[in-house]
Amino acid sequence: MKNMRKSIKDNTSTIVLVVLLIIAASWGGSQYAKAMQYQRALDNMYELSYYELVGSLENIDVDISKLVVSSSPGDSLELLSSISRKCDFAASSLTTLPVSHPASMDTMQYLNTLGDYCRSLVRTGGEHIMLSSEDYTNFNNFRQSCINLRSTLEGVNYSYDIASNNEWDYYQLVSQDSYDPFTFDQNGGIEYPSIIYDGPFSDALIGATAKGLSNSTCTQEEALQIASAGLNTNYDTLFVSALNSKNIDGYSCSNENGDTCFVSNTGDIIWMMKDAQSSVENLSYDECVQKAQEYIGSMGIKDMVDTWSQTYNGQCVISFAYKQQNCLVYPDLIKVKVNTENGDIIGYDALGYFMNHTTRDIPADVLPVEEAQNTVLGTLDVVDSELCYIPTAGGGETLCWEFECTQEGEQFLVYVNALNGIEERIYKVVETMDGELTV
Repeated sequence: MKNMRKSIKDNTSTIVLVVLLIIAASWGGSQYAKAMQYQRALDNMYELSYYELVGSLENIDVDISKLVVSSSPGDSLELLSSISRKCDFAASSLTTLPVSHPASMDTMQYLNTLGDYCRSLVRTGGEHIMLSSEDYTNFNNFRQSCINLRSTLEGVNYSYDIASNNEWDYYQLVSQDSYDPFTFDQNGGIEYPSIIYDGPFSDALIGATAKGLSNSTCTQEEALQIASAGLNTNYDTLFVSALNSKNIDGYSCSNENGDTCFVSNTGDIIWMMKDAQSSVENLSYDECVQKAQEYIGSMGIKDMVDTWSQTYNGQCVISFAYKQQNCLVYPDLIKVKVNTENGDIIGYDALGYFMNHTTRDIPADVLPVEEAQNTVLGTLDVVDSELCYIPTAGGGETLCWEFECTQEGEQFLVYVNALNGIEERIYKVVETMDGELTV
C-alpha cells in the first residue's frame, strides 16, 4: 500500500512536471513567434526605407539629366525645386536605416549639399533663373555621384539577398570595417563637387582654420573619457574608431551600439550622435530647449539662443546661435537633437560654432533700425527686428538687420545690410507638420 501511494505520488509529480513543461514550451513558442513577428515588421520597415532611398536616387538622376539640357528658366526652377525635395526625402529614408552615423555621414552630406545647392540657386535666380557653365559642371558631377551611389546600393542588396536569409545583415559589416556602401571613397570613389554657396551645409568652411577651439591638448585616453561624458555611457564600452575629420583633427569614439562622439585634439566635443528611436512626444518645445541648453552649458559654451526647430519621429532638432551683446551671430551654429520621450540628448553638432566662433568687433556706426527698415517693401508688415551676422559665400559674414515680416498671413524674414541699407537676403517661413522651414 505504501509503495502504491509512493507510485501515485511520483506519477502525479511527473504529470505536473510535464504540464509545466508544456506550458513553458507553449509560452516560449508564443514569445518566439511574437519576436519573429516584430523582427519581420522591422525588416519590412528597413526594406521599405531602402527602396525609397534607391527610388529617390533614381528620380534625382532623372531630374538632373533634364536640368542639364533645359533652356527654360521655368523648367529649371521646377526641376531645382523637385531635386531639393527628393534629396530631403532620400535623407529621411537614410536616417531610418540601421546604419551608424559615421557610416552614413558622407551620403547624408551629399544629399544635404545637393539639396541646399538647388535651394540657393532658386533663392538667387527666382523665376528668371539662368544656370552658369560652372553650375552645369557641378550638376554633371552630382549626377555621376548619384549614379555611382545608386549602383553600389543596388549591387549590395542583390548580393546579400541571395547569400543571407536576412538581407539587412550586411549593415552589421559596417561596424567591422568589412564593407560600407555609404562611404564615398570606396567602390569606385564616389565624389561630389566642392561648392561655395549660402546655405547651412556650405562647403565654404572646408580647408578653413577653426577659430573657436580651446587652447588645451587632449590624448586619446582623455578623448575617450570626454566622449563617455558626452554620450552619457560607460567609458569601458568605448573605442577609438577613427582619427581626424574633414576640418578638425581629433578622435572619433564609438561603441558597439553605434553611438559615436568626435572629440578634437583640444578636448572639445565637435559632434555626437546616439542610436536612439522614439515616437513618443512627452516633452514640450520649451522643455526640449531647456534640456538642450543644459547640455550645451555642460560643454562650457555660453550665450546660445534657440533660433529654429523641427520635430519628427519623437525627436526635436533645435538650432542655437551665439549672441554677443545685442547681436545674434548665425554662423556660430550648434544643433542639438532631443529625445522627446525622455529628454535624452541624442545628437549634437557644434562644427559651425567651433569653425567660426570668435569675439566680433561690432561696428558702432550701424544704420538705425528705422532707416534700414525703409528698404523693406511697404506691403510687408514688420513685427520684429534684430541685429545679426549672417553667413555669406566663401565662409564670410555680413552684419544685417533681420526683419520678421508678415503679409496676408504669410511670414517672411528680410535681411538688410546694417552698413549700407541694401537687402542681402529674403526667406519665406513655411509651416509644416514638423515645424517651421525657411525657403
